[in-house]
Amino acid sequence: MPHGNSILLLGTSDNAVPVNNDFFDKASTVPTPVNKGDSFQFGYTDGFKVPEPLRLFPEFNQQDPNTFLSETLTKNNQKITAMTTISMSSNNASGGILNIPFGDNVVKAVDMDATFWIQQIEGSDTLQLQYSQTINLNFPGMSFTAKPIPVIWPHVTVNTLKKVLMK
Repeated sequence: MPHGNSILLLGTSDNAVPVNNDFFDKASTVPTPVNKGDSFQFGYTDGFKVPEPLRLFPEFNQQDPNTFLSETLTKNNQKITAMTTISMSSNNASGGILNIPFGDNVVKAVDMDATFWIQQIEGSDTLQLQYSQTINLNFPGMSFTAKPIPVIWPHVTVNTLKKVLMK
């Protein structure tokens, strides 16, 4: 998120053990026009269509970073025995983002969603935290096009962190 902004996220939590590792929602990083009728010119999103062998990081799904989270569980043969899910969003009656004035002129953070999964892994004293957060940034239209098109660029952050419980 741009520096100097204030955010209020509200949400829910629940405790449920997943049946498999397929509980992560899709998190798209593909930019879209702010206005529904607009379309991009000049191959604006072509970078997302690069075939896997030519990608700089072929193991990372650039269009849906949340696949990294499920692949981490699968790759490490991890079975979750207990899990708390915390979901928060600025898109609710009381939440929101306040941008500093400079940010409103250059790029504006318009909304944010974050999910945290606190997991107990079978056969281990390890607690694991996986998270995904998406901040949608609105950029003003490109001035070098015939019709400037404002753009929503999703900024997605994912990670897996482990804590070893001390005995």
